[in-house]
Amino acid sequence: MKLAQTWLDHARSRWHWAVMIAERDLLPYAMERRAFEVGFLSRIHQRVCSQKHSVQPVRTISLQL
Repeated sequence: MKLAQTWLDHARSRWHWAVMIAERDLLPYAMERRAFEVGFLSRIHQRVCSQKHSVQPVRTISLQL
């Protein structure tokens, strides 16, 4: 999570998924890669949710299929 937060603080690109894959693949063990994925996506989720709630109230959106 710390590595993900550091990257988010210094991000120059909107391609979060590409950076996540590149950074994850540098880790030697599957357990470390999974922990990185969870931490990275958790930080993005937290950031998106905090920005959404701080900018304006949530609006109801109707979806038609």
